[in-house]
Amino acid sequence: MLFRSVMNFPRFAKSARHRQALSVPKTSIWKPIIIRPKNPLPATPSAATAAPAPASESAAAARPARTNTQPRLTENDYRGFMKTVGTTYPAMQMHLKRGMTAEAAREAQTLARTFGEVERFWTQNNKADAVTLAQQACAYATETAGAATAGDAPKAMMTATNMQGMCKQCHGLYREMDPDHAGGFRIKPGVIAAN
Repeated sequence: MLFRSVMNFPRFAKSARHRQALSVPKTSIWKPIIIRPKNPLPATPSAATAAPAPASESAAAARPARTNTQPRLTENDYRGFMKTVGTTYPAMQMHLKRGMTAEAAREAQTLARTFGEVERFWTQNNKADAVTLAQQACAYATETAGAATAGDAPKAMMTATNMQGMCKQCHGLYREMDPDHAGGFRIKPGVIAAN
């Protein structure tokens, strides 16, 4: 601790106010350097050194992989995603306004994951324009997280506002006020075909 106090507060800093002005910021320019080789060794043997695969394995590898292994999302799942967005977005905005960028970055990452699930919901329901809006919202959430992680609150606030614009567009197309839940929204009737 002696070393830290010597480094942060030079001997000529007599008053507490002067010491505070000379203190090192919380974010440091010193970061660990990780050196990775440009051509890492392959994890599996190369095709030239590996034994040829049996015919049954090569036929299995030629078949396309199953892409729809995840369960189908329901309107209740979607409602949960919207509740997550509805609580996380205002908290992120508040943290950005207060300069708490680390907290805002975590919330923006949560929003990005949530918009990924929203995209999956609309993909399963064959709504291409809603999928595009969810993708754009996810991209803006990711940009917001990146800017907040870098400590750039103004840029993070700008991209968060763009993200909110995607929400408004989607709500205009596919959502309406829910009379059963005060202040809540629901998917407009007839938007999703019954399966």
